[in-house]
Amino acid sequence: MTPLHLSCAACEEQIAELLDGVLSSSQKAEVKAHLAQCAACAELARDAGGAVELMGRASAVEVPATLVPQILAEITTGPSRVLVESSFAERIFGRWIRPALQPRFALGFAMAALSIAVIPRLGLPSVASPAKLLTMAENRIYRTYDRVVKNYDNLALVADVQNQIQDEMEAWRDADGDAGRGTPENEGGQRQ
Repeated sequence: MTPLHLSCAACEEQIAELLDGVLSSSQKAEVKAHLAQCAACAELARDAGGAVELMGRASAVEVPATLVPQILAEITTGPSRVLVESSFAERIFGRWIRPALQPRFALGFAMAALSIAVIPRLGLPSVASPAKLLTMAENRIYRTYDRVVKNYDNLALVADVQNQIQDEMEAWRDADGDAGRGTPENEGGQRQ
């Protein structure tokens, strides 16, 4: 009996490739040599080969196009909806809690909690508390808003428009003043 060159773990990984026929001739010979000497791997290969053969004999089943909509309708509005018990949280908080009980929301909430819990351990003592984080964020928002307003006020276009509006306002005031001087009430300086 020659010593095994292929370990059992490596042979197990290559059994599927052997059954699919994708191994090179040297790899195929090495796996077959291992299977001839190792009873456990040979049994695994026989079982896997039997499973592949069984799947090959099974006929393909065509899924009706209406199956998924029927299942969804049955679950949401059909009589089996009553059979699905509501959770304890739904009975206490009502139906609006249902989205919060979904895995995506729970994982997102867990990641947010983990992130907040890690902040104090980062070695940033001045940023460690949530109140300081909120203050820093608020300050950054105010600074950004002030910068936007300052840049808006400094735009040449805005300055030109403001100057034109002021010129028009002065022209209207002058026109109102000239129209007001020609009235008999203002000609004598006083009203009689």
